[in-house]
Amino acid sequence: MSTVASKLKELSKMDSYVVLFLVNINSYQRTTMEAIKYLSKEEGLPGVYVSVNKPYQSIKSSLLGEKIDIKTMIFIDAITSVSG
Repeated sequence: MSTVASKLKELSKMDSYVVLFLVNINSYQRTTMEAIKYLSKEEGLPGVYVSVNKPYQSIKSSLLGEKIDIKTMIFIDAITSVSG
């Protein structure tokens, strides 16, 4: 089990929680995917993905490539209209 998943597993023992990840650029993609995989597949939780640096289509492709079901996710894309 990854470090991210281990930390999230500790949180899942609580009645409710909010998770915010602050990660450096070198581990951003890996950390994001590990967290989403754990929360969606292991915990069966819906989620909100807020992006200010990657367009929705790019995020969607990455998630589907990792076999992550995005039907229970809400996306807030703050970059697409800016990037065109």
